[in-house]
Amino acid sequence: MPRVDFSRLSPKQYEDMVSVLLSRIRQTHRVDGSGGDGGLDCYFDGENGTDVYELKSFLGRMNNARRQQVVRSLQRALKKTPRTWSLVVPIDATPKEQEWFDSLVSETTMKLTWLDKTWL
Repeated sequence: MPRVDFSRLSPKQYEDMVSVLLSRIRQTHRVDGSGGDGGLDCYFDGENGTDVYELKSFLGRMNNARRQQVVRSLQRALKKTPRTWSLVVPIDATPKEQEWFDSLVSETTMKLTWLDKTWL
């Protein structure tokens, strides 16, 4: 099975690739974030609400600056009251990173999911 070398992808190439993947799984809508996307990189509107996908092309570990970017994206998305919010990032979480991500649940009642490198 071919592997993707995420380090060779620009953030735009990464977002394009993941958008195509999500569209193959379900009919998502892609937002061009060049003017700001309001925390909605990709989303799916269904009869039960909106599912939001935040696409980050981070490599390596989730340092404090990256965590803050994720938190800001989540806070912007919360204003649109989505049903679910998924972080799509080519990083398989360490236990500490997963603990941090799980702590974000206290910010909201919606379902949060980390879709990782293995999922991609």
